[in-house]
This record gives sequence, C-alpha cells and structure tokens, in this order.
Amino acid sequence: MQPNNPFANKQLRSLYDPTAEKWWFSAVDICAILTDSNYETGRKYWKKIKFDLSTKQNQVVTKSNQLKMPAQDGKYYFTEVLDTKEVIYLIQIIPSPKAEPFRLWLADMVANSTIAEKLLIEAGETCAKQIAEDYMKDPQKLAARHVITKRRLV
Repeated sequence: MQPNNPFANKQLRSLYDPTAEKWWFSAVDICAILTDSNYETGRKYWKKIKFDLSTKQNQVVTKSNQLKMPAQDGKYYFTEVLDTKEVIYLIQIIPSPKAEPFRLWLADMVANSTIAEKLLIEAGETCAKQIAEDYMKDPQKLAARHVITKRRLV
C-alpha cells in the first residue's frame, strides 16, 4: 500500500513494514519534494545533508537503513530510507515552504495507515480462519482444491 502523495508531480517511494508497524520513505525523494527539484538535485542535496550530519555524528545518518525500492527504470535498487521520526527531523533541517504541508500530510497518513493496516491484517486473519474451518468441515473441498492447484503447477 503506497500512501497518497499530495505532491502529485513528485515521486515519493515508501514501504510499510507491518511487523514493526513502520513506514519507510526514500530520503532522496523527500529532499526532492522539499527543495522542489528533480531526482538528481534531491540526491545531491541528500548527499550534502548526510555529509554534514555525519561530521556532527548525528544518529539520523548513522542509523539510516537501505531498502530495495523501485527506480524510474522499473528495477529495484538499494535506497536510503528514513522512518517517520527521522523524516520529521529531516523536514526540520531543510528550509522549505513545503515543509509544514508535508509534515501535516505525513502525520495524517501515518495515523490513518496504522489503523487501516491493523484492520486489513485482522480481516485477512479472519478470512483465513474461515477458509480453514470450511475446509476442515468438508475434506472433499480440500481434496478438490489440491487437484486444482496441482493442475496449475503442471
């Protein structure tokens, strides 16, 4: 599930980790949005911020993670990502008129997505339990399903 990006002309790559209940956002994309620039300029801006923060031994840089995210060419590459707390810190250090609208969108998206993700997970678990109960009540359904699955694999 990708969050709805209010900055429609800009790409914002993100991933949700349901086990940790965390969103991860591309640091480069955030820099590009806040500086109102293209990907290359955002990448250079992130590189400069990262260097400045690493000289101060800031934890945002020392703790930064990399995840594979899709690029414009459709391939997946390792990209530096930040969680929501780190994104808020990044928003605070980048002077931009888009910082406040971005922060408000982020807070709304994270608050709503956590609830939505929990509801989806619970609905999925309920559905899986119901299917398992149905198959246990009627073993012929399970056997028929096994035959159908075997046909698809062959």
